[in-house]
Amino acid sequence: IASNSPDHQILGLEAALRLGSDEVLPVLAQKVGALRSNRMFPVITFALGTEYKPNGEASIAPLLQLASMHLGTTDFDAAVASALRKIGTRAIVPAMVEFLDSQDPTAQLHAARFLSDYALFADANGNVPVLKPGRGPTFGPWRTEAVHEYTPSRDSSKTPQEYAAFWKSWWAENKAKLGFAGP
Repeated sequence: IASNSPDHQILGLEAALRLGSDEVLPVLAQKVGALRSNRMFPVITFALGTEYKPNGEASIAPLLQLASMHLGTTDFDAAVASALRKIGTRAIVPAMVEFLDSQDPTAQLHAARFLSDYALFADANGNVPVLKPGRGPTFGPWRTEAVHEYTPSRDSSKTPQEYAAFWKSWWAENKAKLGFAGP
């Protein structure tokens, strides 16, 4: 990672991501501007989106630092959204809502999918119950026909922007009811 070679830096960052290192995330945030045009940069987005395993809610803050960069067309937003989705707790809901404004349609779909799952299964307090062995998920009170209609699927004719618009509206309507503060 400390090499003068951008290729070596990318390989080091990729290896650290594959090992689940949260310490590498701020380093990646610092170096991403210089490295994103490198031909090897896609290995970082792949490792972050598919192989990085977050360390629970402790990973949220460093991932949010990356999310705030909104690199757009490099699929970076989608990779960060994918990493956040793996945490899966209530704590990432506001962060996932931010991806609805991404220029990356894949990131918008990650956010819409997470929010639809959240709306289907969250309890009245906005918490997602942990599944007990041998039991399937229990639908919560936020489950509606509209939530089902705006759950991304392969055979849908809706665009990522249509999903994003619905989920932004859903969030504005339900944010306070779910116990989230802020504008």
